[in-house]
Amino acid sequence: MQFYLIAMSSGAFPDDTFLGLGEAISPIEALLNARQSQMHNILNLADRKLGLVKFLTDGKGEPPIHRLQTVYITEPIVPLPLGWRLLKAGDFQIDRQMGQISHCQPGDGFEQKSKIWAFTSANCVQLLFYHQLRGDDLGSALRAAQHRIR
Repeated sequence: MQFYLIAMSSGAFPDDTFLGLGEAISPIEALLNARQSQMHNILNLADRKLGLVKFLTDGKGEPPIHRLQTVYITEPIVPLPLGWRLLKAGDFQIDRQMGQISHCQPGDGFEQKSKIWAFTSANCVQLLFYHQLRGDDLGSALRAAQHRIR
């Protein structure tokens, strides 16, 4: 049995944009910032533990494809909470960034190489999992997707 993990993340380190209440709220900010910054360590650990996808062919010369795929959600409307309860605005911004396979512009390893805001990392994560679920040769699928966008 093989495990794959999709992580949804804002991808950003905490920033100190709120300056109100000064030192009174500093301990709470420190607690929340420490929790958010641990996310990068946890994702790196999960990536190392899960490893790479094994190709159906010999895989020689193929780019590495990770079993951990991260979908980065930007926060243009409201900052997303640490918990699961979302406002309609948060739900809307996640829904708009879930991606479409047709918008995938893959680089090596099925990561989204386009920096256009509408082309999220979710596009290529969907395309990668589509080919994995079909049992396709990932090297051939990647080359075909890269050739399609040229």
